[in-house]
Amino acid sequence: MELTSYELYQWLKENKEKVKEGKIEKIWQINDNIIFRIYKGGEKFQLIVGKDKVFITTKNIKKPTYPPSFVMRLRKYLLRKKILDVYMQELDRVLVLEFEDVLFISELFGNRGNILLVDKESKRILVVMEPKEWKDRILKIRKVYEEIEHPLNILKTNKEEFIQMVTNQKDEIITREIIRRFGIPRDVVIKAEDECNIEEKEKIRYVSKEKLLCLYEKIKEMYEFQVPSINEVLENRYLKELLVIEEEEIRQKEEKKSKVERDIENIKKAIEELKKKIIEEEDLAEFMSIHAHEIERARKEALEGESREDVEINYESKNLRLLIEGKSIKINYELNVYQNINLVYERIKRFKQRLKDLERKLENLKQKAETIRIEQPESKGKVKKKAAWYEKFRWFFTSNKLLCVAAKDASTNEVLIKKYMHNNDLVFHSLEPGSPFALLKEGKEKAKDQDILECAQFTLCFSKLWKAEISYGEVFYVYPEQVSKEAPSGEYIGKGMFMIRGKRHIYKLPLEMALIIDEEGLKSGPLIKYINYKPRVVITPGPIPAKELIKKIKDRFENQLGKKLKNIKDEDIVARIPYGKGYVR
Repeated sequence: MELTSYELYQWLKENKEKVKEGKIEKIWQINDNIIFRIYKGGEKFQLIVGKDKVFITTKNIKKPTYPPSFVMRLRKYLLRKKILDVYMQELDRVLVLEFEDVLFISELFGNRGNILLVDKESKRILVVMEPKEWKDRILKIRKVYEEIEHPLNILKTNKEEFIQMVTNQKDEIITREIIRRFGIPRDVVIKAEDECNIEEKEKIRYVSKEKLLCLYEKIKEMYEFQVPSINEVLENRYLKELLVIEEEEIRQKEEKKSKVERDIENIKKAIEELKKKIIEEEDLAEFMSIHAHEIERARKEALEGESREDVEINYESKNLRLLIEGKSIKINYELNVYQNINLVYERIKRFKQRLKDLERKLENLKQKAETIRIEQPESKGKVKKKAAWYEKFRWFFTSNKLLCVAAKDASTNEVLIKKYMHNNDLVFHSLEPGSPFALLKEGKEKAKDQDILECAQFTLCFSKLWKAEISYGEVFYVYPEQVSKEAPSGEYIGKGMFMIRGKRHIYKLPLEMALIIDEEGLKSGPLIKYINYKPRVVITPGPIPAKELIKKIKDRFENQLGKKLKNIKDEDIVARIPYGKGYVR
């Protein structure tokens, strides 16, 4: 799914300041995707830019061993350089990273897209991923970079200009004309039209000026509105593509290794056959030497025309076959017995040379097989456990073994409520906007006060209150029948948002998470659940970044356990810290 211009605009609003002033530490390329590792203010993250995508991630992506020539040229110009600015050309799907003397440009048009590096002063192309040439545009090294012809920018168009441009095409369908002229994504136009009571296929001549003004205002409002966690949405959408590429690489390696292993087996069989032949020929040479006199006499008699029952002559091939002690011997009757024995030794010599060649080839193939390393997520011999449905969300089991599961972003909010909310669940959300929706499964029938408090605190800890470093917050639960996607007339409900109607059961609770270690390893959950558990470390909202928190958390555990932590990885701890910052209490 290609990135839309609206998504790029929203992503820039959310991430522009994060990327600006960052320094490029490393650059990799996976297919048509460029991965920048950026360092800024003590933090490192990866910016992925492709011909159809852009997002930031801190998750591990397997990098290729050998960089393509394109990325080597990018490294020449961009390593250790600071990003001065990041922006899009007009409202079009063209992303620009501005450096001191060059511009990194990604034209995000999918298969029609391209990635270039352009000299800032001369505008000449220094590097291009895919050289192309059209009648009116050339994307090749040393050619001057010319921007594509962009649609009109609605944010720079006033009401009067908008009305005049649109009404000049009275016979056009309103939706199609707005998309064509302004390059606004279809779903944005249709949402705006719905709010202004304009039919999707309505012609412009039948749309009143009031509705056109409404459409203009609603589209601008949608651009002004900040879509929450747009980077998480894009990361969830595109990251799996890079992981699929990794899986494909593993598949290709498996096929390559399998072929090498088949070749090894075939050569082993050929070596065994050859060794048998050498033994047989050596036995033949020894037998012929022992019976040389008999063989020579039979040969001479046959040449003189004497007939024998134990001798066959083939005059066409000049071969003589005789039977000695039950063993059939074939010789060239034009050569004496010792010359025939020499022929056997010459065959043995050729076989032994062939044997050496095969053994050398076998050794090379074995070395080749060892160099094809296939890294699997599970060690060989283990069966990968199928993930439960709730493992794609945040989750824990309450003290009474009820599942509390919370969304991670707007997309998973939609999935959690629409797909997994059932009539006997309880639905949680913070009173202030900015928390995930959470479900206490079977809570309507089975939940005790303790389960409700635990799920409520868990919901609060992953709300924006933690990010804002607020210690207390209010959270409520309602029943599934109170949750709806239907908005009041004239209002719009965005992705991941739902209307709550009726009475809310409200709780005021501290934002406190606990990390514990039991026989299964590191776990985390609301402090209300683990209040009496040891060993335990409590984290609360605060400004300390994850990197520093990890050391503090490890120190606390080691003091309580009286020994060093060996089996707990830093990334396992980071995954349990809301918003990657906090305070150890």
